[in-house]
Amino acid sequence: MAIETKYMDFIRVDVGQGKTQRWTVWNKNGPALGDICWYGGWRQYVFQPCSLTEFNHSCLTDIATFLQRLNSEHKLGPQ
Repeated sequence: MAIETKYMDFIRVDVGQGKTQRWTVWNKNGPALGDICWYGGWRQYVFQPCSLTEFNHSCLTDIATFLQRLNSEHKLGPQ
């Protein structure tokens, strides 16, 4: 499964039976930018950037919007 934005692709990397998901965020023109995974301490999905990555406002907004969607879906439970 993949979700595309103007500059990034969100690729789901685990499609197992687990309760949470893991995604890798890719730059459309290059390397991976980081991972999105469940952080139990905060009970929500978080973005873990790769080292030496840089983001502008638009990219951060796309990542935040994607996190908001995942966290909202998680609260609703399995559909």
